[in-house]
Amino acid sequence: MRLFVAAEVPRPVLADLQERVQRLIGSLPEARWTGEATRHITLKFLGPTEPERLPEVQRRCTAVAAAGSPCDLRIEGLGAFPRPGRATVLWAGVGDSAGMLGRLAGGLDAAFSTMGYRAEARPFAAHVTLARFRRPARLGLPDLEPLEPFLLRGIHLYRSHLSAAGARYEPLAAFRLGEIHGVREEVGGAGG
Repeated sequence: MRLFVAAEVPRPVLADLQERVQRLIGSLPEARWTGEATRHITLKFLGPTEPERLPEVQRRCTAVAAAGSPCDLRIEGLGAFPRPGRATVLWAGVGDSAGMLGRLAGGLDAAFSTMGYRAEARPFAAHVTLARFRRPARLGLPDLEPLEPFLLRGIHLYRSHLSAAGARYEPLAAFRLGEIHGVREEVGGAGG
């Protein structure tokens, strides 16, 4: 199983974001745009994981989430990795005045490094991926007015299914922030 941990963005916020970046779609024909069902804030990519490790992965997610607390987030600004002049990824930034996303990402990194998962070498940058480019693109990024804030109440463990048609993310469990026993099993898969 290919696993990752992420924070969800509410559907109405994603719809508003899509509306605001719609004008970019026609101006970037070489971009491969992500679908709404695949837009989230990745906190920790675990990668290939044996099924028997899943209970321990969930225990560690529960512990990290329990140390957190709900907070307000806001989609704001556009950016690119590695940089706008040579972009391979176009993203929308996520404002987090409480710094909770960074603390969650750091906590997950520490919790999973002791299980043998690779620690993240790059500093955490909270974002939602909007598009990818096969060849680096030179982007002029327009301003993106901040969207309405939304409340982050938990994090999710996902399984990634890769195919020629693209990635599909299956939610496996949800973990409430600030709750010791906040795990909830997910039913069904997420389209994408």
